[in-house]
Amino acid sequence: MIKEKLKRWIVTYKWVWLCLVVLVAAEALFDVAEILVGQVMKGTNSLRPKTGRLWVEEEKDLAGQQQVISIVDSLSNHPFRSEPLNSLEELAAYLHYKNRVLLPREDFLTLYQALPDSEARRLADAETLAELMNSSAWRSTSLISSDGQMTLIFNDSNDQPLLVTQPIAPTPPPETEPIVAAQLQQDGRFSGRLVEPAQFLAAYRRLPRRLQLQLINDPAFIEKKPEEWVMVAIAPYLRNGSVALACEVREDQSSVVHTFQASELAIGYLIQEINVLRRGVEPLSLPRKETAP
Repeated sequence: MIKEKLKRWIVTYKWVWLCLVVLVAAEALFDVAEILVGQVMKGTNSLRPKTGRLWVEEEKDLAGQQQVISIVDSLSNHPFRSEPLNSLEELAAYLHYKNRVLLPREDFLTLYQALPDSEARRLADAETLAELMNSSAWRSTSLISSDGQMTLIFNDSNDQPLLVTQPIAPTPPPETEPIVAAQLQQDGRFSGRLVEPAQFLAAYRRLPRRLQLQLINDPAFIEKKPEEWVMVAIAPYLRNGSVALACEVREDQSSVVHTFQASELAIGYLIQEINVLRRGVEPLSLPRKETAP
């Protein structure tokens, strides 16, 4: 009896069941068609003209993302201090690149303590600094480079200056027999390829240790005092996979040129750092591969 009623009910509403089946099948086919159309549009996206408001907004978003990435990369490639400073000359070279650096009180003290004692006393008088440390008003320090002169401004919490000082000039070294001219300046092979020692040393110390060793593989040589350096030159050509790096230093009242065969990679990074420090001066070009005569 129940089976008969069920059969009768199915026969009565068979068109309803048929419509439901058709609707489900149509929905499935529509989903498949929608996916196929989407894939086709995605595949031909690059072929269609990039016009309209959506394209403009997307271009702005991409440009903004690229700008942020560039800023982050720039900051990560040029931190304030990747290694301890060895002299005020290195700090001056960095400030020449940055023009102005604002340091919180604690960071300035860290910088002061990182310098050798003689250089730290030149940066700021010890008694003056002690008075500032005993004062709760001192909150930050501005280091400014202008016309080759470094200025320190000690500020309060409102960025109002409490004290303005300048580093003490270094004590002149004892007089020695003057050298008429650097040998590298007279060497035509390095014409237009000379680098001041202070800039070279500052750029060198910004490089990772592995690149430093690819430039000068003599740790004792690079430890020479800054005043012993006369001139540095980088050859304009790449020969046999290396570039000649000439360093002229004072030895026994005369100058001696030491030549190191540096890797092309290390020279490239060195020149990049030198050009950053020499902002405003014609940049030093990368060495070219030597062509056969």
